[in-house]
Amino acid sequence: MQPRGYSRFVEVTSTGRSLDQLVREHAVMRRVATLVASEPPTDEVFTAVAREAGLLLGAQRGTLMRVVNPQWAEVVASWSDGRAPALPVGHRAAIEEGRGLLGQMLQTARPVRIEDFDVVGGVVAALMRELGVRSGVGGPIVIGGRVWGAVTAAWPGEGPPPIGAEDRLAAFAELVAYAVQNAQTRDELAASRARLVEASVEGRAGGVARPTRRSLGRGAT
Repeated sequence: MQPRGYSRFVEVTSTGRSLDQLVREHAVMRRVATLVASEPPTDEVFTAVAREAGLLLGAQRGTLMRVVNPQWAEVVASWSDGRAPALPVGHRAAIEEGRGLLGQMLQTARPVRIEDFDVVGGVVAALMRELGVRSGVGGPIVIGGRVWGAVTAAWPGEGPPPIGAEDRLAAFAELVAYAVQNAQTRDELAASRARLVEASVEGRAGGVARPTRRSLGRGAT
């Protein structure tokens, strides 16, 4: 059974695409969905999604960000086509409310498209200029009704992102959410089992009869 993000991707890419594009895009999404279904470590999923999403959309960079708090986001996976260095994993970037990709997604929990970061202004625009980025798209990773992070793709100045790119990233983001939720469930089950084992061991230890003074006296006669 494929994770739900794959179904979303099929729906998004089923119109307005050439047959060759559809075949390639579906193959990419199926590959990522199969990886997610195999339940690997989440870092492996993050890296695969950043790379596959960036390659699929012809972006300069593909990045997966985690929201640390409403003011900061952290890079958890990053890919580059070689024209510019990938953002380092662990790098933190400021979130401006209502601005930038994550700033808007935190308000709407919907995919975002920005064709010119200079129009956005603020710290976000300054950072994008420093990175040589003109445009970008992002899909929110929503877990438990809250934006956990985002999958993003960025381009320098050679034209706008592909039409519908933000919706295709949203499908990747759903797969990431699926992987993170599965990992959290596995961790919770493992912790629950550990507590049960510990309680069982303590119960057995507590059930060992300790010799009383009376029994010791009887044993001496």
